[in-house]
Amino acid sequence: MKKKINLFLKNNIFIGLIPAKGTSQSIKKKNLKKVKGKSLIDIVIKNSKKSKLLTDIYLTSEDYRILKNAKKKNIKIIVRPKNLSKTNSKMVDVIKHAVKFIQTKQKNIFIVLLQPTSPFRTFRHIDNAIEKMIINNKKLLISLKKNKICVFKSLKVEKLRIKPIFSNKFLSNNRQYFPDTYIPNGAIYIFPLNSIKNKTNTLINKTFMPFIMNNKDSIDIDNNEDLINANKK
Repeated sequence: MKKKINLFLKNNIFIGLIPAKGTSQSIKKKNLKKVKGKSLIDIVIKNSKKSKLLTDIYLTSEDYRILKNAKKKNIKIIVRPKNLSKTNSKMVDVIKHAVKFIQTKQKNIFIVLLQPTSPFRTFRHIDNAIEKMIINNKKLLISLKKNKICVFKSLKVEKLRIKPIFSNKFLSNNRQYFPDTYIPNGAIYIFPLNSIKNKTNTLINKTFMPFIMNNKDSIDIDNNEDLINANKK
């Protein structure tokens, strides 16, 4: 397996891309908030730099403080326009902008997207994900966590009436009857740089290879409650 990985790395490189805007609707200056005494930005930079398989690391932001901090840590910075830093800005558009500034002579480039809001994703997760993708001859990978709820029993409410999302018969079945389901945890996305040029509305599709992470390491900081729970871990 090591031989296969080393052979692949001779002709392909993996570049870390950290999207870190300064604004946030749920938590003010979210990416600068601290978990266990370190900011989310510092945590993702530290683990990116400890990775043995990332050739280079870029950070994209519109926030001067975040950009200055990254530059001090020898991370290559990309100044993101403010129109790509809004609440409704799409990640695929942020990536499209960022890849224009990635400079390398290597033709075969993979982007490893690392959002700061996953403080318990370590360099080991990053390298294991890359290795798993190479070993299984895949070119796209997404990290997932096990869904805690049984989606097959989900309901919607319409005019004070409940309706099953799937089938009525599912409501009477025990949870053990259903297969496990998974959802993206936002920690790791890997894709060829050239593939992003053809993306429109979404980054994810069914061709992505799954990389399963446990629920503790999958904590994603989206609100103050998540931040409190992360500091309790």
